[in-house]
Amino acid sequence: MKAKIKIEGKINDTYTFQQPEEGNILDELEAIIEEMKAGRIDKVEIEREA
Repeated sequence: MKAKIKIEGKINDTYTFQQPEEGNILDELEAIIEEMKAGRIDKVEIEREA
């Protein structure tokens, strides 16, 4: 599965995450949520790519 992830806040980035090559998407999302809790990310958009 390939997903486009866009994050906004003190950290701004748009990147493509490919599972399983780069790891588990759930682990990636967990890390993003931790950054949100810490106040470094305000907004997240996730779009599955074909």
